[in-house]
Amino acid sequence: VVGSTCPGDKINYVDSDNRADSQNAVQWLIKRGHRRIAFVGSPLRAPTFRLRFQGYKAALKESGLDYAEELVLLNEPFSADLPTQVFEVFRKGNRVSAVFASDRTISLKTFELLGDRLADLEFAAYDDFNGIFGRFGVPYARIEQPLGEIGKRAIDGLYRLFKEPKAPLIQVRLPSKLVLPGQNPGQQTSPGSQIPQAK
Repeated sequence: VVGSTCPGDKINYVDSDNRADSQNAVQWLIKRGHRRIAFVGSPLRAPTFRLRFQGYKAALKESGLDYAEELVLLNEPFSADLPTQVFEVFRKGNRVSAVFASDRTISLKTFELLGDRLADLEFAAYDDFNGIFGRFGVPYARIEQPLGEIGKRAIDGLYRLFKEPKAPLIQVRLPSKLVLPGQNPGQQTSPGSQIPQAK
């Protein structure tokens, strides 16, 4: 399996480390001074999305912040009730100042619905293919997955399994890069990096 980690399952897979990558991205938002961070994503049916949600919650817990269910938006991009849910999560009373965008499709639709309100938020996003989130004109951090390396490891693993059908399970999770606003893809944050606070 490529790109869908299934912890505990006895299958072969190569994937990015969705839980750790998400935790790192949310920690960056917290270090920027944010305390009310919304989670935007698809329903948690796929292992990938469940792991990203776990990473979000782990970052909050590690920083001593309470998990708030009212800040979680899980939906499909063309759901009839999405506009209402976006309004509820991002209403002024919830004091949302940042967003963890765990899935590109639902996040893009959510940001379109937010309109000018998005200018008041910071966010970290998955799956920023071709800089698509840049169209909103808001600085953001992006999680850059090692897709090339995932593909290479998957092909190598498949070849190995053809040669050795009874070979031990191949279960690989690779770290992604968190590319910050103003950084090029060759730069990366790491624990302990000096991260500027939100203004």
